[in-house]
Amino acid sequence: MYDAAAFSEEVIRRWGASFPGLEHDAGLLHCQMFGLAVAIRESFSNDRADLRDAILGFIEHLLERNDADPEIENAVAISFLELAEAQSLGLSLPPRVKLVLVDQQARYARAT
Repeated sequence: MYDAAAFSEEVIRRWGASFPGLEHDAGLLHCQMFGLAVAIRESFSNDRADLRDAILGFIEHLLERNDADPEIENAVAISFLELAEAQSLGLSLPPRVKLVLVDQQARYARAT
């Protein structure tokens, strides 16, 4: 199973050098997912569309995996970007990422 530990190791390997907070939060799935959201936000100030695409592609791939721990999808829903922010940033969300964010927005709307 691709679990939080595997996610943590891969995130640190891919982006830990550029975003030290990811390594600081090793093993903390939701904190690292938030860290990826921060990296996407920062990518606009330093014109790093490649970074945005890499992170979104990585998360999309995780959501496609049959062996991914469901907690990873939960972390995307709760700790990654909200749909409204992604739209305001003009992000072109991959289909599964968008579906998770749309579903989470609907849950928020039902709860209020």
